[in-house]
Amino acid sequence: MLKDSHVPVFLCSSLSLSVSSTGTLVVNAAHRSCQAEVDQNLTLEWAFTLIPDSSLQTLNIVCSMFNNQKYSVLFHLHKGAEVPQKKRDFEGRVRCDKEDLREGRIRLDVSSLRTEDSGWYQCDVLTEHEKSWDRFYLSVTGELIYFSAEL
Repeated sequence: MLKDSHVPVFLCSSLSLSVSSTGTLVVNAAHRSCQAEVDQNLTLEWAFTLIPDSSLQTLNIVCSMFNNQKYSVLFHLHKGAEVPQKKRDFEGRVRCDKEDLREGRIRLDVSSLRTEDSGWYQCDVLTEHEKSWDRFYLSVTGELIYFSAEL
């Protein structure tokens, strides 16, 4: 049984900011910062400009997380193929729908958040001629406390 049965609240603030090397390819994070609680699920989202007449085979995408203790790649797409991750920090907890990529959206569904998941989340999108990226900060707070009644 959970000690506190309140409904979880996600606090995210929005601001439009992007970084582009040439001005054609632009990546925008959906939020500047976000707060969630331990053991909750959250969708991380970025949008990028679609390049006319391009396919997923021309895209390289790296979505990563970093803080003072670690650097982890959550999702890596190389020329349209997903690259398996070697680190196990997010193993089995991240899902990406490639259909969203065809619409210029990167959506990563992250499950079972942990306090050590707090940090900067950055997504880099690269083509043969351009690179753009954006990032936001996620703060994961609180602990779920389980207890059992003694008989």
